[in-house]
Amino acid sequence: MRSDFRRRVAPVLVAAVMAVATGSAGASPQTMVEPRRVELAVRGAGQPPDPLAVRRVILAAAATRGWQATSDQPGMVTLVASAREHSATVDVVYDAGGFLLRYRDSVGLDHAVDGDRTVIHPRYNKWVTELSNEIRREARDAVPQRGGTAAPAAASAQSP
Repeated sequence: MRSDFRRRVAPVLVAAVMAVATGSAGASPQTMVEPRRVELAVRGAGQPPDPLAVRRVILAAAATRGWQATSDQPGMVTLVASAREHSATVDVVYDAGGFLLRYRDSVGLDHAVDGDRTVIHPRYNKWVTELSNEIRREARDAVPQRGGTAAPAAASAQSP
């Protein structure tokens, strides 16, 4: 009787433990955050807007949050963040007045279109939100650069 119990219940218990373990490791996809353009004001009265100052702020914020620049063209920087088996790639489109984060690609983040919404692993949403916040923080805390080029200061984000 005891061996019959072990033979029947043990596989069920092992399966239940495995389901819980793998279920907690893979979070359910959620609606993907698609940030709006963030407007930045340039510090320093009388200084002309400078897209290079915005670029510097983006790269500094990216480094702080652990993102790596893989492409750097005038007006757009491509960034990649990775953790274990997950990675996300975003394009940061910028000009003298602000920036916009756009999803480009991901690995292991379960990106999919589900009806009328785009879903992705919650880690992507966290990474992109933290990156956007860090860019704004970096812009707010930036000091004017040598040669009269002022670094941008965060003004406001457009609400959804």
